[in-house]
Amino acid sequence: MRGLLGRCLLGLLFAVLIAAHAAPQSKEIDRAIINLELDRATALSFQEIEPQFKWYYQSRILFVRYLIHEDAQLLSAFLDHCKGALEVIQELPESDPLKDMMAAELFFLRGAVKAMDKKTVASALEIKSACTLIYRNSQVFPQNKEQFKLLGVFNVAMSAIPKKLKWLSNVLCFNGNLSLGIKQLEIAARESRLLPQEASLLLFYFEKNMLSKPEAAVARALRMVETEPHSKVTNYLLLTGYLETRQIDKAIALVEAMEASLNANTQADNLPVWYYTRAKAHFFRLEYEQCIQQMDRFLSLYHGRTLYADALYKKAMSLVLMGRYEASKPVFLQLTKVESSSFDVDEYALSQASIYLLHEPSRVERELYAARNLFDGGYYLRSLRLLAPIQEHQAQCTEDERCELWYRLGRNWQEMDSTRLAKGSFVACFATQPGRNLWMKAYAHYSLGRLEEKQKNYPVARREYQIALSYDNYDYQAGLEQRCKAALEQLKGRN
Repeated sequence: MRGLLGRCLLGLLFAVLIAAHAAPQSKEIDRAIINLELDRATALSFQEIEPQFKWYYQSRILFVRYLIHEDAQLLSAFLDHCKGALEVIQELPESDPLKDMMAAELFFLRGAVKAMDKKTVASALEIKSACTLIYRNSQVFPQNKEQFKLLGVFNVAMSAIPKKLKWLSNVLCFNGNLSLGIKQLEIAARESRLLPQEASLLLFYFEKNMLSKPEAAVARALRMVETEPHSKVTNYLLLTGYLETRQIDKAIALVEAMEASLNANTQADNLPVWYYTRAKAHFFRLEYEQCIQQMDRFLSLYHGRTLYADALYKKAMSLVLMGRYEASKPVFLQLTKVESSSFDVDEYALSQASIYLLHEPSRVERELYAARNLFDGGYYLRSLRLLAPIQEHQAQCTEDERCELWYRLGRNWQEMDSTRLAKGSFVACFATQPGRNLWMKAYAHYSLGRLEEKQKNYPVARREYQIALSYDNYDYQAGLEQRCKAALEQLKGRN
């Protein structure tokens, strides 16, 4: 007990002195990383006097390089450097509140890359180590704000974990707390001295993808761009935010305004995913030639797994929607041979490719897909005009087509604030018995829940989220489960 009390007192003292103890180059390294000037960031890390910071930063820089390119040699370099960094960090005294924190972050990153490489057991062991260390650090040094970034990640992620990762919560014995996690990330973004912009990036991701607060994510990205206007990372976040909020014209305008100046920075690493995201913007505007051009740029620069299948799929579908089905077949065939990354969009791409390789999509399927693209672009009236003749002849449609028709109608009416029409469309969607479009029926319950929540009908909203969670074995499942669980968490205490 006396030893624990001593460490707590040392932790409180450290919280006061952290400005003096933190790495002197941290702010400049953080800026260099956010600008993807990774060679400069590495050079700055060599100027560190204390070896633990030097090893810590260099491991983080290698992680970013790997995340961008997913190159096998970069992965090997990152894992080797992490091993050396952990050995150096272990030499720190137990009284140093950064010891467990830095080690926990490195274990977490190792777990992340192993998960990307589909090494599930190895990933779980790394993340378990990270969880154990950061929890211990939080108990002994509760005022150490440098730990809030990773604690925030665990609290947010584990509070809304999807079914297919439920085993991980049992391994970690960490239930998570959504509101606490967001608060911890906000503190880390404001007050952390070791790579605080990472906390802002994580908040952007959670707002955009989990919390159904895309407008807040765009506002955050705009603030980050204001601080770092020439950063490829901040501009990329804003670009993805515009896509999520269906402001496609703004997305294209951003691309046209920024791409030349971003590419002019020869010190910065290339960001292949920029071209993938630009291609999606063109896809949603039905500009298929431009989509194919940008996807080809992405595919030529990037050789990892993440989003690779979806890039091929959108290229193939662009050819289909241009009336060039025969030209699409080699792309669909190539896609069927790609190893999935476990991302929802990639898994969906693989399942669809196996279908469209065998038969050309019907006219109704093509028109439904074009309506989907227009909706994703925010062109709701144009989408409705494509759906109107299908609705008129819905008796001739399959169950999958009817499910998609009513789901698409509901989503368009929802975005146009036509609540009565949206609700009626979702109810019609629930009455269908789809096969491969089951995911739309599940998402229709979630969308109806959002409508009811907006009208403060909280018990009904809660019921719809729970119905959506009752579905299983459908496309985009992990993403929907996270959103439903996050929504239910945010409804706690509301009657």
